[in-house]
Order: sequence, then C-alpha cells, then structure tokens
Amino acid sequence: MPMRPSSRGLLHRVPTRCALARQSLHHAPQPRVGTVSSMSSAFALATILEIVQNHLGWPLMWRTRRWAISHILRGVQLDGDVSVEGPLYLENHGHIRFGSGVILRSSWHRPIALSVMSSEATLTIGQGAFLNWGVDIGLACKVVIGANALIGDDVVIYDSDWHTIDGTDQDVPKAPTYIGRGVWLGARSMVLRGVSIGDNSVIAASSVVTYSLPDHVLAAGAPAKVIRKIQRSR
Repeated sequence: MPMRPSSRGLLHRVPTRCALARQSLHHAPQPRVGTVSSMSSAFALATILEIVQNHLGWPLMWRTRRWAISHILRGVQLDGDVSVEGPLYLENHGHIRFGSGVILRSSWHRPIALSVMSSEATLTIGQGAFLNWGVDIGLACKVVIGANALIGDDVVIYDSDWHTIDGTDQDVPKAPTYIGRGVWLGARSMVLRGVSIGDNSVIAASSVVTYSLPDHVLAAGAPAKVIRKIQRSR
C-alpha cells in the first residue's frame, strides 16, 4: 500500500483574489507524479479568471467559475452542482464521488486536503454535505460521508493508521470509515479507521472517535463517549 505523503499537489479553485492566487502558486512546491492537476494548469486558471473579472464583467466571471470547477475536479464523479470555494489539495489514485450540492469551503492558510491513496479506494461525499476549512481526509480503502453532513474546521478522517507501531510499516491496519447522514463533526475532531457514526449524531470539538457510535447521540472526549441521546434531523 503506498504511504500517504506529507504534501500533495495544489489545485487552485477560483480564488477570492487572483493576484494572491498567482503569488501562492508561484511559491508552492511542484506536484508529485500522479496528482490530478499541475501548477501550470492552476496558474493558468488564476490568470484567466483575473482577465475575465477585470475586463469582461461578473456575469461571464461566474460562467467561467463553473468551467473552472469542472476542470479542477476532472476525474471526480459529480452527481450535480458542486461548490468549491478556495484552494483544494487533491490526490486521487482511486475513485471520488460527490453528490449534488456538496460545498467545500477552504482558505489559503487552511486548505481542504483529499487523498485517495490506493487504486481500490473510494471516497463518497453525499448530497448537500459541507466541508469547512482545513478538513483532511485520507483513505486507503473506503470513506463515506452521508448526505447533509457538516464537517467542521480542521477535522481529520482516516480509514488507515498509515504506519505501524513497530515501525516496519508492514500490513498497516485499514478499515472502512462511515459518517452517517446529518452528522455534525465539531472543529478539530478526528475520526479514525473502522469507525461508523450513526445518522444525525453530533461529535464535540476536539473529540477523537475510535469506536462506532449509534444514531442521534452527542459524543465527546478522547476517546469519544456518548454523553446523551439527542433529537436532531437534517
């Protein structure tokens, strides 16, 4: 199984300020072989968007924005309109599927990172799900995020340990990770391999989920434990 790298190729997605986009791309490291896009492609997109915005007006700018989304997410199965607001680190060696209405919101200092590190691995993000700044999802087999889930700032979701305790990195443990429909993962929480979180559950900020949790519960702590049942619907 390939090891997950510490950095990934930068994909630029319609920056708020095109000048900042070009400056960031100029100083960014060169992408690894096999990444979905290249620095030159991202730089070109930033330049095109600036020209369109400055000289051809906002209506055409928004049409160009839609084209840029489809360009940057090429190779990703899209079931409808998807909004990507800010930079996205994307490494896809397997299969990624986004439902209609998915929103990825990031910033230059806290980009979203999606790493599908195996040809058999699949990442599915359900309809209407929202990913906030700094979300890091890394997988070697399978991660599913249910419809209308809310993934808070700097949340980490893995389906693999990526290394072994003995340092040999042989037979690294991995298992599918499932986030249910309408789940809210609080800021800086972690969801580790083999975990299943039931529908409409809420995970408190900075929690570490190491065991599966049922539907409609509030959980907190490291490791996360059920605090109480809740009524919630999304």
